[in-house]
Amino acid sequence: MARGLRKACASARGYLAMETLVIMTILFVLLSLAYTIGAQGGRLYRIGEAEGELQQNIRIGFERLTRELRAARSVQSALATEITFTNGASESIRYWVEGGELRRSVGGVGFAAVAGCVDGLTFTYSGDGRLVTVTLASQPLEGRSFRLRGAVYIRAVAS
Repeated sequence: MARGLRKACASARGYLAMETLVIMTILFVLLSLAYTIGAQGGRLYRIGEAEGELQQNIRIGFERLTRELRAARSVQSALATEITFTNGASESIRYWVEGGELRRSVGGVGFAAVAGCVDGLTFTYSGDGRLVTVTLASQPLEGRSFRLRGAVYIRAVAS
């Protein structure tokens, strides 16, 4: 039995240095590829998450502006990049963009930022001033920007 074991051990050969280098090279390439794919996936996930937050932020500001404008009693000042109107409680409300923020002021005292990362706000008005088209654009993120546009019919206009 001892003779058979010695014979088996003598005929078994180990890995050569060249075979070991080839296996290590292949393993290195596969691990590098897996790391690159994982890193790219993580980067795309972070970009997608940031875009989602940006879009939600713009939507919240847009929704608030259009909801209040829809319920306006009268429009006091209608410019291309800002609007001032009176709400049901006879408060003067103004919306405009400054410093990358959609800002809202009530009664002309101070302001509150309604949305951030805003690139532009434009208003277009129909002939009678009752139909207002609002466009709110986000600042670019990774070369892409987000734009919301909606038409608001103001119930009672006394400009």
